[in-house]
Amino acid sequence: MLFRSEKPRLFELAGALSARSNYEEELPENRIPCDSDVVSPEMLTLVSLSSEELDSLLRAVHGGAKNVKDIYPLSPLQEGLVFQHIFNQSTHDSYVLHTYFSLPSRRAGDDLALALQKVIDRHDALRTSVHWEGLLRPVQVVHRKALLPVAVLRTDASTASSFRIEDLFREVPCTLNLQSAPLVRLFLVEQGESSTCYALLQVHHLTCDQQSLDTLLAEAFIFLGRRESELLEPFEYRAHVWKSLILSQVHDPEQFFRRKLGDVDEPTAPFDLLDVRNGGEEIGMASGTLEVPLAAKVRSRARQFGVSAAAVFHAAWALVASRVTAREDVVYGTVLFGRSQSIASSRTPLGMFINTLPLRTKLNGVAVEDLILGVSRELFELLEYENASLSDAQMCSGVAGGTPLFNSLLNYLHLDRSSSTDLARLTNGIKVWQARNLTNYPITVSVDDLGEQFTLTAHTDR
Repeated sequence: MLFRSEKPRLFELAGALSARSNYEEELPENRIPCDSDVVSPEMLTLVSLSSEELDSLLRAVHGGAKNVKDIYPLSPLQEGLVFQHIFNQSTHDSYVLHTYFSLPSRRAGDDLALALQKVIDRHDALRTSVHWEGLLRPVQVVHRKALLPVAVLRTDASTASSFRIEDLFREVPCTLNLQSAPLVRLFLVEQGESSTCYALLQVHHLTCDQQSLDTLLAEAFIFLGRRESELLEPFEYRAHVWKSLILSQVHDPEQFFRRKLGDVDEPTAPFDLLDVRNGGEEIGMASGTLEVPLAAKVRSRARQFGVSAAAVFHAAWALVASRVTAREDVVYGTVLFGRSQSIASSRTPLGMFINTLPLRTKLNGVAVEDLILGVSRELFELLEYENASLSDAQMCSGVAGGTPLFNSLLNYLHLDRSSSTDLARLTNGIKVWQARNLTNYPITVSVDDLGEQFTLTAHTDR
C-alpha cells in the first residue's frame, strides 16, 4: 500500500511486512479449559491479573467464570476508544456504528436477528466486553455466549417514509454499555397494519472497524441465504492483540515519535476546531467522485514518482491543512489498516484492526515531487509503529497536555467491491439502505480507492 520514498523499493516493504508474519506461530495457547467453571490467574497467557483483580472482574461478567472464554488486553485504538467513552459519559457515543435495513415483514426481522446471532457466535470479537474498574489497564473479556439484544419499536403510522423512520431511530439510545457483551444491538420497527418493517443495527467500533462491519453483514446474508458452506474459519482476535504486544516490544515508539514530534509545540487545527472529544452530533457529510480521467492522472503521477496513490492524497491533504491554518509545518492523523499477512487467506478476520497515528509534513520551500516522496517515506516509516498508542504518540510532542495535536484525519481505503457489502444488496427481501458512521474528529476525509475512480467523503463539523 505504501512505498519507499527515494525509489520504489518494494522488497523493503515486503520485508517490513514479512517481519510480522511469524507471530501467530508464537501465540501462547489459551489455558482456560472449554468446560471450566473456574478462571485463575495462571490460565491467562496474554495479560497478568492478581487474584483480587480477577475475582472482581469475573463478578462483573454476565454468567461469571463459566461464561469466560478468554481475557486479554486492548489494541491501541481500542484503548483510545475506551478513553473517549469514559471521558464523554454522554448519551451519544460517536463510535456506535449504525446500519439501517428495510424488511418485507416482521418475520424477516426475526430472520435477520437469528442470522446476526449466528455471526456473533462465530467471532470472539463480537462476544467481547471491556472492563477497567479496579484495574491498572483495561482488558477485554471474550464471552462463551452473548445474546444479541433485540428491541421492538412500534408506530401507528400505516405508511412511513424513510425520513420518518430515521427520525424514530434517532430517539433510540446512541450508546452501548461496554461492560456487557455483545457490543451489538438490533432495533425493529413495526408500522401498524403495514407489513413493511425496518431495522437498525448498532455495533460499537471497539469490536468492528469498517471492513469488519462489512464482513459481519456479508456473513449475516450468507446465513440468510443458507450458504454456510461458503464461510471460512474465523480468525482469532487474540492473535492480533498478541502481535501488537510483541511489536510494541520490538520497536521503541517513544523514541520514534519524540524524534518526529518533539519540537511541535502548537496543534494543527484547521478552523481552530479543538474539540476532538465531543459526541459527533454536529458532524455533517459531503461526498464526491474523481472521474476516471482525473483519477488516471493521479495514478500516472504516482507511478512516475514511484509511490502509491495514497501518498499523493496524503500530500494533497497536507496542502489543505497548510492553507487553512497558514502553517508550513502541519500534523494530521492517518489511518493504518492493521491487517497483516499473518492473517491467513483461509480465515475471516473480524475485529478492530485499524489504528490512527499522527503524520507530520513540512512544506516550506518543498517542491511537489519532494513533498510527495517525503510523505511516502513518512508513511513507510510509520508502518513499523502501526501498533503504537495515539495517546502515547501525542505525549511525545511539545503540545501542552489536554490540547489535541491535530484535529483532522485522512483515511485512505482500498475497496474491493466483490467483498464489501453493497448498500443496495437484497437477500430474502432484506435490504441495507443506509449506513451512518460518526467520528469525534471535527474534520475527517475518507478516500475510497475503487480501482479506477476515487470517492472522497468528508465528515466535518457543521
